[in-house]
Amino acid sequence: MSPTVRRLPRFLVLALLSAPALHAQEASDPGTPDLDRLRSEQQALRPQIESAQGPYADLSRRQRKALLDRQAELLALIEGRQSLAELTPAQRTEALNALQALAAAGQDAGGEERQVCKREKSIGSHRTTTVCRSPAQSESQATEARRQIEAGRMQREL
Repeated sequence: MSPTVRRLPRFLVLALLSAPALHAQEASDPGTPDLDRLRSEQQALRPQIESAQGPYADLSRRQRKALLDRQAELLALIEGRQSLAELTPAQRTEALNALQALAAAGQDAGGEERQVCKREKSIGSHRTTTVCRSPAQSESQATEARRQIEAGRMQREL
C-alpha cells in the first residue's frame, strides 16, 4: 500500500476530529449571542415589561402583551439549545427578528431604526438569503418598484 493511501485515512480522521473544535470556535464568536445569557436577560426583563417599568412604561397594554408574546416565542425557539447554529436558517432569522423587536422596545427606538429581516430568493435561483432592511428602506424600494412598473405600462401604451 502506498504512503499516500495510508495517510488519507489519518487526514480524514484529523479533519473529523477538528470539526467540533471549529464549531466551538464559531459558537464563541463575539457576534453570536450566548443563549444562556440571553435566556437569563429575557427572564430578568419580563417583570419590568409586565409591570410597565423603566423603558416599558410608555408602552400600551397591547404593546406590552405583544412584546411578552414575542419574548415567549423567542424563549421557546431557543429552549434546550446551546447555540444559534442549532437552529434552521428560518428559525435563526425569526430569533434575530424577535431579539431586534425586544431591543427596539427596550431602547424606545423608533420604527425607522429597527431592522426587519426576511428570507428572500434571488430571481433565477432557488437559494435563499437573509436580507435585513429598515421599514423606511422597504417602503422606498416598494415605491421605486411601483414607479418602474408604472413607467413600463406607460411606454407600452405609446
